[in-house]
Amino acid sequence: MKDYIFLLIIFFVLGCKKTTTDNPIVPQDKEEVNVPVSKRKINLVYPSNGSSFRSGDEFQIRYTLVDSIVEVDSVDVVFGDTRERLYHPATSFKTDCRVRDLGDNMLKLDFYVNGKKETDRREIVVFSDIKPQNISYEVLNKFPHDDNAYTQGLEFVDGVLYESTGTYGKSDIRITDLEKGSIQKKVPLNGKFFAEGMTCFNGKVYQLTWKEQTYFTYDTKLEKKEKHTLPFDSEGWGITHSDTELIMSNGSGDIYFINPETFQVRKTLGIYTDSGPVKKLNELELVGDILYANVYLSNELMLIDVHTGKVLAIIDMKDLLPIAEFKQGHTDVLNGIAYNEKTNKLYVTGKNWPYVYEIKHSPIKKIN
Repeated sequence: MKDYIFLLIIFFVLGCKKTTTDNPIVPQDKEEVNVPVSKRKINLVYPSNGSSFRSGDEFQIRYTLVDSIVEVDSVDVVFGDTRERLYHPATSFKTDCRVRDLGDNMLKLDFYVNGKKETDRREIVVFSDIKPQNISYEVLNKFPHDDNAYTQGLEFVDGVLYESTGTYGKSDIRITDLEKGSIQKKVPLNGKFFAEGMTCFNGKVYQLTWKEQTYFTYDTKLEKKEKHTLPFDSEGWGITHSDTELIMSNGSGDIYFINPETFQVRKTLGIYTDSGPVKKLNELELVGDILYANVYLSNELMLIDVHTGKVLAIIDMKDLLPIAEFKQGHTDVLNGIAYNEKTNKLYVTGKNWPYVYEIKHSPIKKIN
């Protein structure tokens, strides 16, 4: 009887064991065993950490086998929200997973060898697939400007020109008469604050400071002033707004979409050309879907797709202020962009410049 029961058990076990050679062995997640580095059979050659791609590129993957007898059953390529499985891949292959989001991204490769998983991760950088257009501009008019105003922010609010000026001991926020260049109202800051960009959203004027982790808010008449602590660790540089949120720069290559009530960051977006990130983003102005940006230590004006972070066009404005108007050790770089919605006109100035210029630039050519 015991022998009979033993034979039944053997028969049952053998009957339940299932084998197949039709498909590679790809274990389920709960069965996967990640192989220690010292015992791995796969050597990922490319991409390496820091490899750069352009948005829309396909990945070229290259690997070698430590043991020539080993065969890769399959590989899962995981990038963002896309995943592709390839069976018995060659040691050099392309994948349909495409690069899209700009900036730092993680590429994950799960190789399955004899039912065990070997995972490799690579940090890659995604550049824009668009080469910025170099577009021209013309000066339509110029207006007097206080050349002791170290301009950090410039904005029209219902046709009224506001300006934030910087440097320690001289920072203020003011309302200026564009035609005359005269100051109609000025609110100075305590000397320990270095004022930066400003913008007006929903009847409230926001003014950043540089390193003080502080921002100020005012009513549109600049009569009521409140002091706030920045709720995240960052310098303050430029600021503008969309219909729903504030948009801020901090001297890096990123812009930050900010909740106007809490000042918490909702989203971060890297700004890129086809050759790499843009650094030192400063004064900002949003017109439609185009984000105009000054770049510190540069006289270039960048036009950026605010949704993707791709630089669409660059305006070289190094000749805007005649060299004869520069005062050595006083006049500084282009900084200050203001769009007047009432007149559909664009204005720019610089730090300690004697003029505000009304300009018109050539259109950005449509990209096929």
